[in-house]
Amino acid sequence: MTKEEVMQFISQIKKDYSSFEIKDEDEYQVWKNALMRLSKDVVLARYAEHKENTNYKKNPPDIKLFLFSEKESIKNKKFLMKCEFCGKIAYYDAMQKHMERHNSIRYMKTKGEKYFNHSMSPERENEFLLMKQDEFDSIYYNFLLKLIPLTTGLEHEILINIKFTKENPGIPLAVNLNETKKLFE
Repeated sequence: MTKEEVMQFISQIKKDYSSFEIKDEDEYQVWKNALMRLSKDVVLARYAEHKENTNYKKNPPDIKLFLFSEKESIKNKKFLMKCEFCGKIAYYDAMQKHMERHNSIRYMKTKGEKYFNHSMSPERENEFLLMKQDEFDSIYYNFLLKLIPLTTGLEHEILINIKFTKENPGIPLAVNLNETKKLFE
């Protein structure tokens, strides 16, 4: 956030909470330093989450709401991240799934162009992003099946293994990939 955005944000908190007060210049510096290290989107998302809390009218946000320590464990998964592709803000776990979706869409886009001479429109990419997980998984799996006869080498072997594990849940992969290929011939 910029200094001006920090000042506007603090003014907004004061409007929303009559009990919110920054006592002196030192306390203001703490708020300013903490917020200027974050993107405006992340700050606003954390603030919106705070306001959804049932006690929000009683308790103004504390500076701790906006602090993120480098020591905070990723395993904790309670911090917000911003998607590098679309700018979406989400918690760690949700962002991992979101990024997997982006990567799958990018894979479909590049392989669609390479093997089918078909480019994906931005609108279609957005549809894929907004799709329910089961629906997207089905489309993605069917796309991968179409790639099997077109690919070679390691990519081909990976696609065959994906098909095998999808069609045979709980059965370990064959050690020899040629044995796996024979199952589908």
